[in-house]
Amino acid sequence: MLYFLYKNRIFQLVILVILGAFTALFGFDSVGMIIVYTIIGFVIYLFLQSISNMYCARKTKRIFKWFHRPLLQIPLCLPKYRLNMDKTIEKTFVFDKHLITSEYHINKLFGTTVGGFFENSIHKNSFRFGWTAKLNGVEIYAYYYIDGVRHIDLIKVLDYYKRYTFLLHRDENSFVFLINSNNKMHGRFIVPFVSEKSGGYLAELYYGGESVSPKTLVFKEI
Repeated sequence: MLYFLYKNRIFQLVILVILGAFTALFGFDSVGMIIVYTIIGFVIYLFLQSISNMYCARKTKRIFKWFHRPLLQIPLCLPKYRLNMDKTIEKTFVFDKHLITSEYHINKLFGTTVGGFFENSIHKNSFRFGWTAKLNGVEIYAYYYIDGVRHIDLIKVLDYYKRYTFLLHRDENSFVFLINSNNKMHGRFIVPFVSEKSGGYLAELYYGGESVSPKTLVFKEI
């Protein structure tokens, strides 16, 4: 609500007119307190927004031992992302061998849901890059749910210590997984998908499965 107030100038004008009318009818004391609390709340919101911007823009992210995801990732970063039609999420990573663990389940790099957070859309309709670090390289998967059914497809085994750009693109009838490096395509996978829903939230780093990370993992996003 505060974000909408901050962005919508017409709505701001309407609020000022309403506050002016209350001031004229009931005096300044009651309305003055409303204005003061509104200003205080708005300042607090802007402060939290700046913290969120700095935290979510970090290029080095850590999943600490015994955790599934980076600390505070959900409360600070979840509201910032919407993936609509004809839009691409792009991230670039360099993987190193410290990501290798004794567990070989498929972890999640990033992706998006189709539908809201409270619809449990992550297990209903979602599309993510999955990864497993092995001795011979990092296996990258298309990890996705369609109507509650999970699908896992290997896209490519990537080398360690090289820079790779991952792109997840949605058009009118599909999601496209792309992996590029040095202006060359290293992997491509297309998932047919049609839905009237255009919104979703960004699904970020996640270790597991059900297992928590057995050690601290560092991800270097460029």
